[in-house]
Amino acid sequence: ACTAARHPSGVSTVQEARAKNLPIFITRLETTRPYQGGLVDVSIDYVNISGKSIRSVRFTLVAKDVKGASLPSETNNRFKAVLENSATVAPGDDGGSHWNAVWQNRRIVCSEILETDVEFSDGTTAVTYADSTRRACR
Repeated sequence: ACTAARHPSGVSTVQEARAKNLPIFITRLETTRPYQGGLVDVSIDYVNISGKSIRSVRFTLVAKDVKGASLPSETNNRFKAVLENSATVAPGDDGGSHWNAVWQNRRIVCSEILETDVEFSDGTTAVTYADSTRRACR
């Protein structure tokens, strides 16, 4: 499996993430190597650093090959996947999830988070990471 560093590229500490007013700090992005006909799983863990309770987080990811090129899933020809974690996460608590068979392509070795869409318990939202790299590529 490919695993992101404890502090993903672009934001090295929780304090830096807070200074940038990010609602979450991603602590782990893991993309499994293809198995059973090229199926690829993804796991994402994060910390709620927003100061508000989170209702859900949607992650928009793209699959990558060993050279960093985007790859489509062979089952639906989509390059991107939108994964949702619908668990309430209090301020300062950890959240995250594991998704099975996100893509199917034997050449996928990692993924990159393009965007996160955070919905808070009060109904407000925050979209982040559109311009920052969060990837499980070495």
